[in-house]
Amino acid sequence: MRRLASFLVLGATLLMSTYAQAQTPAADPAPTLLSESFKSFGLTTLEKALDDTGLRKQLAGKGPYTLFAPSNAAFKMLGRKRSAALVADPKELKVVLLNHIVKGKYTTGDLGKLPHLGKLKTLGGGELVVFNKGALLVNMSKPYQADKKATNGIMHIMDRVLMPKK
Repeated sequence: MRRLASFLVLGATLLMSTYAQAQTPAADPAPTLLSESFKSFGLTTLEKALDDTGLRKQLAGKGPYTLFAPSNAAFKMLGRKRSAALVADPKELKVVLLNHIVKGKYTTGDLGKLPHLGKLKTLGGGELVVFNKGALLVNMSKPYQADKKATNGIMHIMDRVLMPKK
């Protein structure tokens, strides 16, 4: 009888433990590049541009990608006329944005290990030149908030728009 009671208590305990685990909500998955808070990083202009060009879906994909994300201030540095021209031409805007995305995950540590004046091929077919003597620059732009990790890549917030070569 004691054995039966012990067995029933053990069974009930296991059953309750399994039930409690099933009721515990799963942890939120790690953020993707596009689920990062664009507002908190000052990237609302980039967010709108990704929507306008249809690139949001691509950056939400599997990756991995490295996004050299121009800040709102970087877009303002283009000047009102140039910014307006880009917004008015989604095709050209897409070319510019693709120049900020590289296939693969490159931390600042990885970028620093590239040969001086190393090159990264962008999704737009262009190249980004990495200057790593003393300071890390990408196309002469400095990543001022770097290594923002996500499940499908990494993001570096840049102080300039990385314009493709014509």
